[in-house]
Amino acid sequence: FFSSTTVITSWFAKRRGLAQGLGAAGSGTGVVIVTQLLTALIEDYGWVAAARIFAIVYGCVGLVASLCFVQPPSAAAVAVPPSGNGSPGSTGRAPTRFELLKDPVMIIISASPFVSCIGFTMPYLFLADHIQSEGHSSDFAALMVSTLGFASIVGRVVFPWMVDFGFHPVAIFSFALLMLGIACSALWPFCSGQETFLAFAVFEGVALGAPVPLSALVAARLFGMGRFREVLGIQYFFV
Repeated sequence: FFSSTTVITSWFAKRRGLAQGLGAAGSGTGVVIVTQLLTALIEDYGWVAAARIFAIVYGCVGLVASLCFVQPPSAAAVAVPPSGNGSPGSTGRAPTRFELLKDPVMIIISASPFVSCIGFTMPYLFLADHIQSEGHSSDFAALMVSTLGFASIVGRVVFPWMVDFGFHPVAIFSFALLMLGIACSALWPFCSGQETFLAFAVFEGVALGAPVPLSALVAARLFGMGRFREVLGIQYFFV
């Protein structure tokens, strides 16, 4: 999703948050649809055949999507000037790549997706197994994974869209990470019945949808359009 994220950020300025959210919503939609299809394919043909089928589908879709990319206009034509040049606290000179790695702000925004992937997405990855270990059916487990995916669509659209209304992307990003922390520490340990799993799937899903579209908006706001691709590349290196 790195290429699509950078292309969308480069093309849009006034409605960049909404555009980024709609673009990121596609992966959440995929979770809702693919979960149900994958469950049916595994039951009918086994997981090996299901993996091969999806590999072919992903390859074809990826090829078509790559042909749709168009070179965006120059960064100066679409950029919304950030507050100051470079990262916060810079002296006006654009930092080099090595200096970016030493920038405290760069370190923090790189550590946040790394920590969220380890600590916050683990419950999502093991949600279906945990549900079945509590005595629920595989159909209910698949439904909860789909519910989480649908909730993430809401988060992927709403959170970045808030940036278009003047909210700072760092503040929204921090709030979403707080929601993830609450979901994992206050809801996940107590999930056993269908109602508690449903509450977790919705709460976790909405919050989990925020980091992907907001990462580009945070990078563009803090480091400017001229450097946000490099900043995103460093961030995703640690994910």
